[in-house]
This record gives sequence, structure tokens and C-alpha cells, in this order.
Amino acid sequence: MSLPDSYPVGPFFDERFQATLDFEQGPDRGYGFVEGDYSEDELFKNPESPTVRQVGDVVLRGVEAHLAGYLEALLNQQDGEPIVGLDVGAGLGLTWLRLAKAFKPRVEAGDLVLATTNAHGRDQFLMRTTSDIFDEYHTLSSEIGCYVATINTPFRNISSQSVPIGSGKRLPLLGNTSLVHEQRSLTQWGMLPEVEIVGVGSLLSQDGIGLFRASSGQRLRDPYFGPTNDANSGKWKGVDIAYTVLQESLGLRQTGTLDRDGVALPLDYRLSYGPLARINDLV
Repeated sequence: MSLPDSYPVGPFFDERFQATLDFEQGPDRGYGFVEGDYSEDELFKNPESPTVRQVGDVVLRGVEAHLAGYLEALLNQQDGEPIVGLDVGAGLGLTWLRLAKAFKPRVEAGDLVLATTNAHGRDQFLMRTTSDIFDEYHTLSSEIGCYVATINTPFRNISSQSVPIGSGKRLPLLGNTSLVHEQRSLTQWGMLPEVEIVGVGSLLSQDGIGLFRASSGQRLRDPYFGPTNDANSGKWKGVDIAYTVLQESLGLRQTGTLDRDGVALPLDYRLSYGPLARINDLV
């Protein structure tokens, strides 16, 4: 990968880039979190907002409740292009299917576009889930799957993707994504965070919201580097660089942070001024 000399990268970047290429060309490496089910995960919990929210006849829990709250707020201030909600590294994308069911009228009206990404296709995940999850996924997928756009591409290529918005038109994700969510995916598994996290952050629209697992204290699990070697520490230096770029170059500001029992919790970033620096301007 060719980067400007002035672009900051962590140690062992070339080695991590080669490992990324090897991963992209190989089979699934055994991700541990495959359902994309955030109903029981309180990592994004805001003590001032409820952890259960009903939208239509759908009851959403945990992180889902907060994601629904973000989407409702964004839809209330919508002006022009549809609101785009993106889950990066979604696995089966259960939560995004539930959100699609909850917001089905707004999706049908063209006000909301929901999309998920995976480096590999979804079929690999079905082999490693429980029967209950398997059944719910197939029920929701049959009922509402066409309301969620699916994108199969590596993390580093997400900024070049687009989503369908009806009448044969497509909307680029870059600069038009209202809500970006990643958990146990991009920050945990990506090997080039200096490029990948910044690329995903650059998708955000004006007043967009990014929810990231953002702590270099989290232990890395990836298919090539063990948790204590030098390349691993280089990756986490890259994470620190990425969040510095998000704030200093992309104009994002941190709006909330939580710490519970020493566990690293995600951060909520919003665009505080624009225009956004584009990933192509940076790398």
C-alpha cells in the first residue's frame, strides 16, 4: 500500500498489510462473534436513556434500543437524502434485521437505508451459531432481508462502496452515512486501523454519528498475530493514530465515554464541523 510520507502509521505496517492481503484472499478465519446481535450488549449504554425501546410492534433491547434512538433522532432532522445506517462487520446482522423490521415503513418510504458489511459472505456464519439464532435469522431474513443492503468487502475498501436508494439509483457511502456502528469487528479484527478506521470514519455525513470500540487496552484477537507480539502492539498504536485522525483531521468530537470495571467501552463520535476530510485526501 502506497501512503504519503507524512501519513502516520504504527510499527510493522507493511507486515500487517501483507497479513491483510493474505486474509482477504483466504477463507473465513474463525471470528468468534458471528450473530451481529446487540440486544444483550450494554457496551453502548447511556445511563440517561432506556435499554428497552419499542418501535411499532418490535421491542428492541440493549444496544439495539440506543441504535433505534439514534435512528429516530436522525430521521426527525432528515433533510434531503435518506438516512443511511451502516453496521461494519455485521456477521449475520441480526440487529440490523430487527431494526429493518422496526423501521419498515421508513425504509419503504425511502427515508432510511440500512446496510451491513462483511469481509466474507454470511453463509460461513450460519455454521457456527445456535439453533435459536439460526431459526430467528432465517425467519427475519425471509420476512425483511430485502430491506437490508449487504456489502461484502474488506474493511479498507468500504469507503468506495454505495447503497441502493430506489429507482435504480445508488448513494455513495462516503460522506453520506448518517450512522456507523462497529463492535467486535473493525477495531478488534482490522489489521490496518490507521487506514481502516479512518476510512470508515470518513463515511459520516454532516452531523453523522460513529459508534466505535475505541480502546488500545482491548486485547486483540486476529488470525495472524498473537496477543503479545510486536506486530500486535503495532496494530494498537495504529488504533491510537486512527482515533487521533478522527478527531483532529476529520473533525469528529467525542460525545460520550463510559468505563465499567476497567473494561474498555466504545465511544460515540459526532461530526462537529465540516466538510469532512475524505479518505482519498488522506491516503
